[in-house]
Amino acid sequence: MGDANNRRRFLKGIIAASALALLSPPVIYSLNKEEKKVPKVWYEPFILEKNDRYEMYKALGYVIEKDGKRYAANPVLPDKPLVYMKPYHEDRFELEPPGAFKLTERCIRCSLCYFACMRDGNHTIRLGTIKDGSKKVGVPIVWNLMDYPCTLCMSCAKACPTGALEEIEPKKVKMGIALIDPDLCWAWNSGDCYSCAKACPYGSEVFKFTFNEFGVHTEVIPERCTGCGQCIPACPVVGAAIHVYPKEVYEERVKNFKNTGMSYEEYTKLIKKIENEDPEKATWRYTINADYIINKRGLIKEKIVSEF
Repeated sequence: MGDANNRRRFLKGIIAASALALLSPPVIYSLNKEEKKVPKVWYEPFILEKNDRYEMYKALGYVIEKDGKRYAANPVLPDKPLVYMKPYHEDRFELEPPGAFKLTERCIRCSLCYFACMRDGNHTIRLGTIKDGSKKVGVPIVWNLMDYPCTLCMSCAKACPTGALEEIEPKKVKMGIALIDPDLCWAWNSGDCYSCAKACPYGSEVFKFTFNEFGVHTEVIPERCTGCGQCIPACPVVGAAIHVYPKEVYEERVKNFKNTGMSYEEYTKLIKKIENEDPEKATWRYTINADYIINKRGLIKEKIVSEF
């Protein structure tokens, strides 16, 4: 009996030592350092590679040449190049599941939320691994809204035994905030498209629209967005013109939108002002953007929803 207890203590000691080795200070430092990484380049420019396109845009005065490259200039801000949100998988941020409350402190790593989500066929949640940092091992993470958006079914919260995920009214969920790039959005640059708003569980409660001859100008009302991400795979632009960000990242993006020195609100107001006061410049704005969307990024026409 004594030998059996000694063996158990020995095995427990080996397991504990292994765990400590895995989570030694240098490893923890490295992992936590990795956790804080953010994309260094948030946007991609419209590089003019074809001579005919370059010559046309140069004749219009919408070319910026820098470091041996030729960029399409932004008709709204001619001294700056046009840049666009990167495709979602290059600009993806992980989020906490719906109803998360003091998640890393309360979560006991039981995996019940993960299995509840998987049982429902959603696969929105994955469990954190050592690569996510020591504090997130076994903790639920919403990781890929393009392929697995959240349905707000709250099955994960219902399964949670500790209150790390609280079952709240789906409308009150705050996983993140969606942001539309008006230069990349098909509705802002072509005409009618309501794909994102149509996919949203709360539609016009979350999205607002401005209508004019240049298109449907769709914007997200940030305080009403749940961050579920159902809008992302619905977008007809390859890589999506709408992304969901954690609150702190969203606030950083809208403060200096696309490095223009303007807030998101100021930038979208400027677009509308130019559409009202300078139709020619506005026409070239959406023509250049449509050129990029169709010929560079790609447009899935079957996804366009023209009625809301």
